[in-house]
Amino acid sequence: MRSIAQGNFAIADNAEFSPATAAALTLPIDAYRLTFVDGVFSSALSDVDSLPSSVQVLPLSKALAENHEAVGGPLGRLTGVDFSPFAALNTAFMEEGAVVRIAPGTVVEKPILLQFLSRAGQPVMCHPRVLVEAGGRSEATLIEHYTGESEATNFTNVVGELMLDRGAILAHYKLQEAPLVICTWRASTWSRAAIRAIPPTT
Repeated sequence: MRSIAQGNFAIADNAEFSPATAAALTLPIDAYRLTFVDGVFSSALSDVDSLPSSVQVLPLSKALAENHEAVGGPLGRLTGVDFSPFAALNTAFMEEGAVVRIAPGTVVEKPILLQFLSRAGQPVMCHPRVLVEAGGRSEATLIEHYTGESEATNFTNVVGELMLDRGAILAHYKLQEAPLVICTWRASTWSRAAIRAIPPTT
């Protein structure tokens, strides 16, 4: 915490990242992939073109632009500014993140990978918000992967909200290979929904 409090962090304004380096850092799995570089969405490093029509995986900025009422309404429902200091900080600086919406009865065959890359150089901070809405009896696997260049010392403050309807099943994995990552998650489920949460791996 001291390194965060004493840090001099900037806000990234671009998602430039070496494709070769990104490929070396990306998990070697067949997945729908949404990639952020220091909190900025990178379409070049993402791959969600083959998603079924019953599944949406898109950056928060685009989701809000396309349907602000449907996406903006659930934001903050589970993690308001009083939930924790880091949640309040995320809310104050939130500009980007990921939205995952799965229609009822949908079984997503491939994992959904949210990849957060950090660059070396000027330390930056980012505050992504992740919103997951899974319809009843849907099934999916969600992987968060935090990694980056070896000399990166950036601060990533993620807040996630999981909303599962009755009978939904979500296997949720976190893989942390980058320093200074704070993850705040809160879930709301029906009694017969299930989240199989695997603790962060460092």
